Amino acid sequence: MTQHSHAHDHDLAHHHDIHAELPSDPALRVKALESLLTEKGLVDPAAIDAWIEI
Repeated sequence: MTQHSHAHDHDLAHHHDIHAELPSDPALRVKALESLLTEKGLVDPAAIDAWIEI
């Protein structure tokens, strides 16, 4: 018997869930993503600000 990971199915479903929760306005979407990534500790808001100002 072979093992097959179905993680990709779950990842795809998770992607659709996140997409459905994002605002339709691009500026609001960016802010929502920045907030989410900051909350999870994946990005530093100061680093984002510095990168945008380049």
